[in-house]
Amino acid sequence: MKRFKKIVTYVLLATVIIISGDITKVSAASKYQEFVKDSTGKLVHISQIEKQTNYIYRDNSLESEIALKKIEAIRVNNSSITPAFITPYATDPGNGGGGINVGIAWAYTANNRTDVNCYGYAGNFGFALNPGEVKGYKFSSGLPVKTIANYIMYDMQSAGRSARIINQADVIYSNEYRIAIRTGENTKHWDYHVVMQCSDAGWCDKPGQAPSRYLGQINPSTYSWDFKYNNGTVEKNFYNSETIYLAVSKF
Repeated sequence: MKRFKKIVTYVLLATVIIISGDITKVSAASKYQEFVKDSTGKLVHISQIEKQTNYIYRDNSLESEIALKKIEAIRVNNSSITPAFITPYATDPGNGGGGINVGIAWAYTANNRTDVNCYGYAGNFGFALNPGEVKGYKFSSGLPVKTIANYIMYDMQSAGRSARIINQADVIYSNEYRIAIRTGENTKHWDYHVVMQCSDAGWCDKPGQAPSRYLGQINPSTYSWDFKYNNGTVEKNFYNSETIYLAVSKF
């Protein structure tokens, strides 16, 4: 009986199919028979990575975000598996306590240029532009915040980068950083705003032509996104739409 079990095990392992060198699966329909290659080329149960990173299985397959990413280097130490593309966690009290990873986010950098707006600053473009313009869309006011998010994803794709909508505390890859978007509107004015996360897990922004600001360890979902008019008047929480988060790759 033991010999028979070993033969079955060898047969199962022999049925492993390597797909583009990134994600490997065995033919049997079980998540415990899905494998990835570690840095030495060995096959490792993907279920172990699921436990470490809270990845979710749907319909007996990896989530689309994971399937689209190359799982390259994995450290194996006494059966403890940590994907190398996930950066260490950083303390972030602004997100309800506990830790989140900050990916490739960099330290807050002041920007006083008048030719850089909130999107150019948070999107790491270095000049003023509106969502969708890299893609070639004509920007117009009054767009829903979800459309703004979609336009940003199209822009990043056109620029050879990537962007994906995430939940606030979702794990991001080591080549990504977080931005957050809201829109606001009253009877006289409509606007959108984009903020970005820094390497210390704090947040920063650049209100139009005004200098950039370090906002500190805030929670963008509950923070008051204020608007300052040219006459100096401040409208509290003008940007009051839902807060949409994106994981964006850096140039």
